[in-house]
Amino acid sequence: MISLRTPKGTLDLSPAQSEVQNKVVEKITRIFKIHNGQPVNTPMFELRDLLLNKYGEDTKLIYNLEDQGGDVCSLRYDLTVPFSRYLAVNKISRLRRYQIGNVFRRDNPSFKTGRLREFTQADFDICGEGLPMVHDAEILKMTYDIVKSLDARKRNENSTFSEERLKYTIKINDRRMIMGYLFLSGVPKELSQTACSSIDKLDKLALEDVHKELSEKGLNEDQISKIDAFISFKGRNSETLDFLSKSLKAYLENATMPENEIIKDFSQALTEFESLFKYISIYGIENITLDLSLARGLDYYTGLIFEVCYLDSEVGSVIGGGRYDNLCRSISSFSVPCVGFSVGVSRICSLCELIPVKNDIFVGSGYGLMLEERLKIQNELWDLGFRTETFPGKRVNFKEQVEYCKKNNFATVIFTGENEFKNNTLSILDLTTGDKREISRSDLKDYVLNRNRM
Repeated sequence: MISLRTPKGTLDLSPAQSEVQNKVVEKITRIFKIHNGQPVNTPMFELRDLLLNKYGEDTKLIYNLEDQGGDVCSLRYDLTVPFSRYLAVNKISRLRRYQIGNVFRRDNPSFKTGRLREFTQADFDICGEGLPMVHDAEILKMTYDIVKSLDARKRNENSTFSEERLKYTIKINDRRMIMGYLFLSGVPKELSQTACSSIDKLDKLALEDVHKELSEKGLNEDQISKIDAFISFKGRNSETLDFLSKSLKAYLENATMPENEIIKDFSQALTEFESLFKYISIYGIENITLDLSLARGLDYYTGLIFEVCYLDSEVGSVIGGGRYDNLCRSISSFSVPCVGFSVGVSRICSLCELIPVKNDIFVGSGYGLMLEERLKIQNELWDLGFRTETFPGKRVNFKEQVEYCKKNNFATVIFTGENEFKNNTLSILDLTTGDKREISRSDLKDYVLNRNRM
């Protein structure tokens, strides 16, 4: 027998689950559009060479397609690298883009934590020059508005949803500050990226396991201890910036070597973050935490990085992003600064209460008679924009049709029959109130338009 299960790490979506996803996407898209986002779509798979060495240690999670003797391709891992190819090919130096689509990762799936092998992401990116942190602050504002608009709920012990909405936090950091404190910790430049990948696992591994992994990668106890002082620091945002500034100042006062690029970038990031917090205040963004343990393991980030996580939830980060100014340059001769983010639509949907599929009107008749008349009524209702259905001639009685309508969330049943046809009338059953009435056939349009629609 053929196995009828879905492939590992994938899900079918029921009508109710699909309705949830549609509602989530609708809310996200509305915010994308009010920030003047323009839709761009890229292929589901790309040339394999484009995707390699862009995702740090997660490059091993790329799904490779079978070589058919033509282009060697892989399924897209995210929507960002394909978008950078689009920018480079078309030499686009300014664009606000959004895209919603499925991505694929050969990860070890966990439905409990929202890790799938195929899932839906919604991306927004701002490409082009701007004053430091202006576009970055707008991206954080969008992130804040999106997570505020979504109805993520706590689950009760019996897996039903509670009335309590999940609280969330927006964690921010900067890749330049991470490289800076790794340098202050004595980590060689050639080990900085792999050390960053280990720090990125703090949401999945215990601190001791991250220490062990850093040691296995060649870092000594002194270096790990100094890193730990940074990633374990907790305080208000101003206190964290002050802690980093004092650490940098202490290094500069005792340094015997001239200032290098890492230190220059570190200092610049600290200055720019003071501006970022001013813009965050102007936009009224709340629940922002400067978290030095946030790393994001993707290789292409160059500045601000951030993640949104729900508290008291086992699902991982639901939104993530940052600045990637050099990605286009890494794949072409074209360069454009970019900052953007991805919304994990599939993860968020797992935290939202299922929405029953609501239908407007069922057109029925006794024992499936009067088919042609029912089709005429159905066609009129479709033209008016109502979600409408009728049985295609199956002989079912009145009670069976009403039970079908209740089970499938119809609001109204319109019945016709020989008596109604002769008298030029229609019988109406309002399933929300139980009211019954009879109307003139000619009054159908006025009746349905005056009802509350979906």
